[in-house]
Amino acid sequence: MLTEDAAIQIALEYAGIAEQDAELLTAKLDYDDGCAEYEVEWYVGRTEYECDVDAYTGEILSFQMEQ
Repeated sequence: MLTEDAAIQIALEYAGIAEQDAELLTAKLDYDDGCAEYEVEWYVGRTEYECDVDAYTGEILSFQMEQ
């Protein structure tokens, strides 16, 4: 299983965001239909980012950004 830090790095890389630019960066392990995934959320300025990362494969399951 991936670590929380690894999931954060995968999500930020997918979004093209440097970690030092992310504010209020959080990640939590959750289970959706029995599958482990990290829910990673952060802000850059007024834009909110949300990314779900498969906890075993590192695959991006969903990605959203909202202003």
